[in-house]
Amino acid sequence: MYKTTIRPVVLCGSEAWCLTANDEKNLRIWERKLLRKIFGPICVAGYWRSRTNEEVRQLCEELYIVTEIKKGRLRWLGHVERISEEKVVKRLHRNTLEGSRSVGRPRLRWMDDVREDLSRMGVTNWRIHARRREHWKMVVKEAKVLQGL
Repeated sequence: MYKTTIRPVVLCGSEAWCLTANDEKNLRIWERKLLRKIFGPICVAGYWRSRTNEEVRQLCEELYIVTEIKKGRLRWLGHVERISEEKVVKRLHRNTLEGSRSVGRPRLRWMDDVREDLSRMGVTNWRIHARRREHWKMVVKEAKVLQGL
């Protein structure tokens, strides 16, 4: 039920999200809480107890939802990099907005977040890799290491 109904609804449009550390933490908490409800408590020696995080993870055998979001962003980045220069999406991706940012700490931008993920994976020259579809698929598959980040 979780994989077929709930997770796709949550992940809809997640390729465009810019996640803060607090957002990631809250998504992980929500996912574990929901999976505990789905799998229910466990009876040990006549006493009922909630499942641990590790028990829930073994039962689900799925990647964390945050990892799926990061993989989706990398997939989208590769797609945008490969499309032709005339497309609006590509022009919006390449161009920067004119003007100045407001005073204070700058808000995290989508590309900053994706670049951080790529640097954590050790990917350099990502534009060259993204133009080769098969190579980029391997990069996206390797994004599973982002689970621990």
